[in-house]
Amino acid sequence: MEKLIFTLLGLSLRSKDYRDEAVRDFEHYSILFDKSVAIMNELCGKASEIELKNAFNITATNFIKNLIFYGKPRVAVSRLVWIKDYKSIVFHINEFNDCFLKFGIGVEESEIKLECLGELDKIERDLQERARFNRLIKSNEISKLEINRFSWLEIWLEEAKSLHWLSEWLEYKKSLTNRL
Repeated sequence: MEKLIFTLLGLSLRSKDYRDEAVRDFEHYSILFDKSVAIMNELCGKASEIELKNAFNITATNFIKNLIFYGKPRVAVSRLVWIKDYKSIVFHINEFNDCFLKFGIGVEESEIKLECLGELDKIERDLQERARFNRLIKSNEISKLEINRFSWLEIWLEEAKSLHWLSEWLEYKKSLTNRL
């Protein structure tokens, strides 16, 4: 049931305008989360309410990381926001904490940095795999089916070009910009 609630919450996340920018509407999201907690409490008792809060607290940094890289929760279909600089990250962290600390759920910048570094390492591996596939394509050692397996990567890499500032914020030692 917990996974279903998180999926529905992810699909319900929306943006709002703030100073001519689209930002996450964490207030609306926290209201929905509060209703979800009440439903869990009603159906399964206080222990399930606590479990839901703990589960979200554990995954909150990953949730924010997905907003930074993808502009949405992973379950959502389209990007809702572009987090384009450090100021925007801090704004979203503060907004999230303002809305969720009442549940005992919060995120810290240092924890989000660790999540983002892990994601950058994953991207690095994907880029290396892409380079390997390009070599195989050039030498005609790979089938068309294998090439299509990575079609999503091309789209994502185009979007990732706007994240050049992220390496600096994270103090990431490898340069992604020359690979994109």
